[in-house]
Amino acid sequence: MKAKGNNKKKLRNTDILSAGSKVYAKKRKAKKETVEYVEFDPEKRTRKEAREERQRLADKNVREMAAMLRVSIGEEEEDTFEEEEEDEEKKKKEPVVKEFKSKTALTTVTVIEDLDLDNE
Repeated sequence: MKAKGNNKKKLRNTDILSAGSKVYAKKRKAKKETVEYVEFDPEKRTRKEAREERQRLADKNVREMAAMLRVSIGEEEEDTFEEEEEDEEKKKKEPVVKEFKSKTALTTVTVIEDLDLDNE
């Protein structure tokens, strides 16, 4: 029995017989492309970790040297700033108290900028 609407392309016997081999060829190609297993080389992994550790240490040394340079360059300037900072800290420790009055209530607001909960 033939379908009446499927007259666009006639199938030849060779096409029908070779269709299976095309499917199997695709499967063989896909099998070649898949990786059967992945083997990790512990030696390479340890070398990579060692490189990363050396890089971390180098970055740390660079940061420390930069901090030391900043300190050595800015020592004279920092002495004057330290005195000013101490004066500012004393001022900050005093709480600011404000009162707001209305016809029905008196509200007192205390602002503490430097609150240290560890001393209690």
